[in-house]
Amino acid sequence: MKKMLTSLALLIAAAAVVFFSIDIKPETDHLQLLVGDVLSGYPAYRATVFGMDVHDRVAVTDNIDYHHAGEYSIDYSFRFTPLIQKTAHVPVTVLDVDSPVINMPEGSIYFIRTHDEFVLPEFTIEDSYDASEDITVEVSGEVNPDKAGEYKLQIKACDASANCSVKSLAVEVGDIREEDFLPANFHLYDYDKDHVILEMNKEYLSDEEYSQIYLVGDSNYLNLAQEGGYPAERVIGRFALSPNSADLPVTYNNEQTDKTLLEMLAELQPRCILMDIGLTQSGAGNPIQLKDQYRELIHDIREVTPDTIIYVSSLFPVSSGENEVHVTQAQVNKTNYYLLKLCEEEGLKMFDVPSYLYGEDGCANMEFFRPDGYHLSGMYYSLFTDHIRSYLKVEDAK
Repeated sequence: MKKMLTSLALLIAAAAVVFFSIDIKPETDHLQLLVGDVLSGYPAYRATVFGMDVHDRVAVTDNIDYHHAGEYSIDYSFRFTPLIQKTAHVPVTVLDVDSPVINMPEGSIYFIRTHDEFVLPEFTIEDSYDASEDITVEVSGEVNPDKAGEYKLQIKACDASANCSVKSLAVEVGDIREEDFLPANFHLYDYDKDHVILEMNKEYLSDEEYSQIYLVGDSNYLNLAQEGGYPAERVIGRFALSPNSADLPVTYNNEQTDKTLLEMLAELQPRCILMDIGLTQSGAGNPIQLKDQYRELIHDIREVTPDTIIYVSSLFPVSSGENEVHVTQAQVNKTNYYLLKLCEEEGLKMFDVPSYLYGEDGCANMEFFRPDGYHLSGMYYSLFTDHIRSYLKVEDAK
């Protein structure tokens, strides 16, 4: 018995010597992957027994689920005998770093009339990897439908890996509902409670008065200048000019300048300007931001040319189908509504584009527009400028 115990002890000692002589060293001690990424190969490693290379006798396996975030392992195992085996581990962390995406079809602003019931607009949440049941949603903020005003809500969505996204929703409680902006329903005059929209002059502007009106706008006004529809020396603009791009160089007299809109106005000191800007920015779906930026621009204009009369134009309608500016008529209507409110707040008069430019569906009457769906046809320049001459004045207070 004593000899057997001695032999067993020697075997254990020998096994221990072999075990501790096995050296497996991966070249990396930790890996990080993004969900969906797949290893093209395992990290290199060194494996020896008593200093001899046994690299080709090491089995490399893993339990990685590339499609789910979590902690996993790559295992490097060397088996000397059935009883003597050693394994080195490389921890692998699979990360989900993509936040859920909150989609709101109505955009970032929603409108209800005072005393209407408020129901949170429908929204969807998309996540690259997590199922819908693994995403938590919280809505914060309150709306009082019985009190007119602007209310702020926040929608927060977090996935199982604590990646979160937040979407802000402004709710306007007032004199208009979301569905009222649909092309067939919207009429700007219905909301002109302070009568800021210009009415037709009793007399046609004289040539001298007409010569004092400068147009400030985007490609529609530039086209007027370039194609002889309006004197180019009285047109300042930029393609896609919007309140958020007014600090970029403008075109004047059909020539590109290095001056911004404010610098050009400061130099010219016009008696009267008609501004038609913001169509491109309307596509962003945030008319409140557009209105605030427009207000800042008006204040800046008043600083550099204090004697100039400022008229704000409603935006031209766009076609009901696809148009090259990628703006819907409902978005145009929202912007026009806010421009009307801006004029009320700033004591300005508003020039509403001619009603004949609208079709029966409330969108652009394509008889008057080019195939792109938003540029006025050159055939009707004189008709449009006659409308300007019939409505604008050059003696009104700013």
